[in-house]
Amino acid sequence: MKKNLLLLLTLLVFTSYTHARKTWDFRSSGISSTSVELILSDTENWAQNGTDTRANCTANYSLSGGREIYAGGEVLPEFSELYLDGITAGKGNNFIEIRWAEGNSYLRLNKSAVTVTLKGLVGGQQIAIVTKSANNSTARGISCKSGNATRTAGEETLIEENENIFVVNADVTDSTDVTFYTPQGGIYIYSIIVDDGDPTFDDETTKIAYLYDSSYATYCGIDDDPVFNYTVIAEKETEAIDIKEFTAESTDTLSALENYDIVIVSEAMSSGHPFAKMLVKEVNRVPMLNLKSFLYKSTVWNWGAGQNPTAKAADEGGISILTLTADADEHPLFKDVDIEDDGTVDMFIYSDPALIRHNLMQAYTTTDDKLIANDKVLATVGGYNAIHEHGSENIYMLIPISCDALVIEGEANLSDAALQIINNAVNYLADSKSSVRTCVKPVISQTNNV
Repeated sequence: MKKNLLLLLTLLVFTSYTHARKTWDFRSSGISSTSVELILSDTENWAQNGTDTRANCTANYSLSGGREIYAGGEVLPEFSELYLDGITAGKGNNFIEIRWAEGNSYLRLNKSAVTVTLKGLVGGQQIAIVTKSANNSTARGISCKSGNATRTAGEETLIEENENIFVVNADVTDSTDVTFYTPQGGIYIYSIIVDDGDPTFDDETTKIAYLYDSSYATYCGIDDDPVFNYTVIAEKETEAIDIKEFTAESTDTLSALENYDIVIVSEAMSSGHPFAKMLVKEVNRVPMLNLKSFLYKSTVWNWGAGQNPTAKAADEGGISILTLTADADEHPLFKDVDIEDDGTVDMFIYSDPALIRHNLMQAYTTTDDKLIANDKVLATVGGYNAIHEHGSENIYMLIPISCDALVIEGEANLSDAALQIINNAVNYLADSKSSVRTCVKPVISQTNNV
């Protein structure tokens, strides 16, 4: 089913009148591997605790005036729309700490000067905050510093885990900011939920976001795109989202993608598009099928580089043949796909280089220090890595299909095998949808007693 962006934009406009985001569930949702990479690489602003490898880091910067938590110059999506104040650089001061151990992720606030603010709330809204004292022998708690929300449940202080319920005061009729702090010292915040939390989709219906740029020079257009129109994508509740006018400021739309069961990134967008660059933040936060390998280059996702298997497709033509790696034929991606005896699959109907002088299948390269270096590669093209997957929940997958020759002389040019692979990928990735977005890096779980 083809839809446009109107529904999504209507949702965003409606929620702008009250608090937009309603769920921060660090413990259940985890901290994404992308955010962990940003934290670990930003050694100027973040420091790992202890002398060994730890599953937590302390911010080593000052933060005042109400800002979101950042690393590597980017706001970490797990903490977007939480505004912090009163942080001073260095452990032992008024610091924050992020822990990403599986099943025990949290945001730590240390000392009473550190505050966290939710914006755009109105009277009667409920805020549930699950906390625990950071000291095993001292009871601590969280309180409303702004005075416009009242505790209705939970203990003022507690050593053990504590569910704190606050309600914005009834006399608050206009949109207001509500600020919390820890009067007694360090606490762990496991989750913050406003009202009933963010909406979720009906599990019985697969919701798909299909991202493309209508202005991309070699794109056939959404109405003729065989990936969009001739696969299970057309049978699902699919939003065709044209990112042409999106910018680096479209962060609300970026966060809204997590409400879908799967996000599909068309090859029809420039790797330099500012919104395309931000999509890396959603890897392993929502299932994602990416068709564009050139997002991998150092100035975009910094995972390696995109690769055309033929150096000059305009002279030599492209390559349409996938070669499966060992045992890849047993992967659900290749169920009911016609695989040749030599382990190859032809992805295009017309590919004769004498007639078709376009890129067809594409590929990627990476290095040992990149996030995807150890991913399972399922297929290659022209000797280069092509299809791979990353993560075990909210799985990310690359199937690099150029949009240059999706349609030839008005006819769809993807083979039945290619369409079946896309169908399989959509179903496989959608099945990995989970609210648990744990870091895929190995971690050691330890508890501070400070």
